[in-house]
Amino acid sequence: MGKSNEGQGIGLAAIGAGVSLVAIGFVSIFLELPSTPPAGSEIVLQAAAPAAAPVAATPEKLVESAPTAAGIAPQEELKDVLEAWRKAWSSRDIAAYLSFYVPEYQGNAGSPDKWQADRKRIIGQTKSIELQFGTPDIQLEGADRALLTFEIDYRSERLQDHGVKQLQLRRSGGRWLIEQEVFTAG
Repeated sequence: MGKSNEGQGIGLAAIGAGVSLVAIGFVSIFLELPSTPPAGSEIVLQAAAPAAAPVAATPEKLVESAPTAAGIAPQEELKDVLEAWRKAWSSRDIAAYLSFYVPEYQGNAGSPDKWQADRKRIIGQTKSIELQFGTPDIQLEGADRALLTFEIDYRSERLQDHGVKQLQLRRSGGRWLIEQEVFTAG
């Protein structure tokens, strides 16, 4: 009887795949990455998982756990953005407050210029603003979009309000900016 070559093709394919992975590893050792990524690009590095049962990772799960270029998880970065927005608003720093919105944001005003003028007038007329936010529910929608939902308590000498705020944010130019805002009184 002759020798069978069955199964050898699979073995050779596995060896070839292993050699390819080793070659990729060596190439990556010598590959020089810039210390800061070019504008408009994003480098996402994922640490190897500890040896455990493999878990199927969806792109959404990778986005949730992948740190940003600054090394901060997106959820933490978004919490920081939300807190900075709250501080700008409550301190009545109109320029800083407006900088958290995409340039084309117009709310219900019909145009960005009208919306900005309305916000400047309303915030400017208020002597003090107290804002308290509940813990945000953060839903990542890919690498550059997020939906934040949280309770808000607003208090000024003119108005007292409580409800739920939803902010749709998108990453633009390396920053998270508000592109849609919805408030539901409650």
